[in-house]
Amino acid sequence: MATDEILRHNGCMNPRIAEALNEQINKVFNTAFLYLACSVDLREYGMGGAGNWMRLHYHSECAHALSLLDYMGQRRVAVKMPHISPTSYSWETPIDLFRIAEEHEKIITGVLHNLIVLCREEQDFATEQQLLPLVHQRVQVEDSMAEILRALSRCRKDACALLQLDEKIGRSAEGATPQPFR
Repeated sequence: MATDEILRHNGCMNPRIAEALNEQINKVFNTAFLYLACSVDLREYGMGGAGNWMRLHYHSECAHALSLLDYMGQRRVAVKMPHISPTSYSWETPIDLFRIAEEHEKIITGVLHNLIVLCREEQDFATEQQLLPLVHQRVQVEDSMAEILRALSRCRKDACALLQLDEKIGRSAEGATPQPFR
């Protein structure tokens, strides 16, 4: 049976929501790979602490995507495995890189908000409840990125200040889950 037929006939989830969840999973995995690329770039630049912070967010994004994938399985809805198409970007300074990541995060948060609006329109309150914790986590990540950007702006090209900031960012990445940067 084709995926579309499964989505139409399982009766467990509105097909529009199922399709939107599949798209969200794809976008979240793409975000994860963007953060992994940022991690590698930051480490090569000499900012291992910031690289670790990005790597931690890579893992967090993978966990978000997997939780959505598992949820769809619980609802007996077919999952379309994502096609990972890494976001291409270029940067000259860590500020550029964090701006790119922050802009991407805001886009993904917007898509998630639209998905919640769809859940409300379709009265799929279970899926809405599944998504709400992800919104709260995204708000925290956006706040952390904005704080890092403010700190990077204060450092400018001062190597000593950048090293101290990198250490601080690295300390905020310690632990099993992403911590707010402060």
